[in-house]
Amino acid sequence: MKDINYESLISPFFPDAELAAQLEQLDQEAMNPCWNHAAWQSFFLEKAEGRYLLSLAHSKKAQKLIGFALFQLVPEEELAHLLKIAVSEKFRRQAVARNLFADFLPCLQKRGIRKMFLEVEESNLAAISFYEAQGFKKLHTMQHFYGFNRHGVSMLWQVAE
Repeated sequence: MKDINYESLISPFFPDAELAAQLEQLDQEAMNPCWNHAAWQSFFLEKAEGRYLLSLAHSKKAQKLIGFALFQLVPEEELAHLLKIAVSEKFRRQAVARNLFADFLPCLQKRGIRKMFLEVEESNLAAISFYEAQGFKKLHTMQHFYGFNRHGVSMLWQVAE
């Protein structure tokens, strides 16, 4: 969509109050479980130079954040852990998540990241299908990862050799 701007930021980030509130609100809307206010505040206060990548999707028309992806970077292992990816329900199925990937992949690769991993709830078939379409492969199932009888799937993406 032409109405959407994408940008990627490397930590430390110092979002203004409005962006911080929008990240927290979108997390609550899209994620289960989501981070609480204290967890977001703790994250923003962490001064981990170059250890996190935050990729944002802003709607110019709506003038708000409509999607984000958050990674923890482990450059010494050429690895990124996708902690969260969320898209506002109103903007789903409009290629926002796919375009977030297109935006942050060059940023990760420029930092020497050659593989990404993530965990996703086994019952979230839409997310698993999306990740597979982006080149992720299932590694293994983690029993009760998200709570009793809520199993997780670990997935890995690697730069093609």
